[in-house]
Amino acid sequence: MNPVSTTFKRPHKSPWGRAWPAASPFTGGLLCVFFFFSLMSVNPEPAHGEHRVFTLTITDAGTGTQREVRTTLDHLQYPQYRYVRPSETIEIKDTWMCYERNDHTGRLCDPPERPVENAPLVGP
Repeated sequence: MNPVSTTFKRPHKSPWGRAWPAASPFTGGLLCVFFFFSLMSVNPEPAHGEHRVFTLTITDAGTGTQREVRTTLDHLQYPQYRYVRPSETIEIKDTWMCYERNDHTGRLCDPPERPVENAPLVGP
């Protein structure tokens, strides 16, 4: 009877010519450094948090009263997060962009200055 061999030999080699489990050049720290610098080159700036602000006019058809609300929700999203009576309708009165971050904790930015329409021209 032939004795049973207790040693295990892998029948193939790695692409780098070493027997498995050999360390490749892309394992360990070199791979981490490569991914770190590749991710940093994709987006080197911090994230920006701009958002849109809406001024909504909510009109109650039953009482005829109106109220204005300044929010980041549009006329379709607002009833899903805030209570609106079935007799009330919502319209967008104004909208603008805020380009700074507020992380939903600060106050919303003021609307930008708009030129006055039909203003008299000044000059010769």
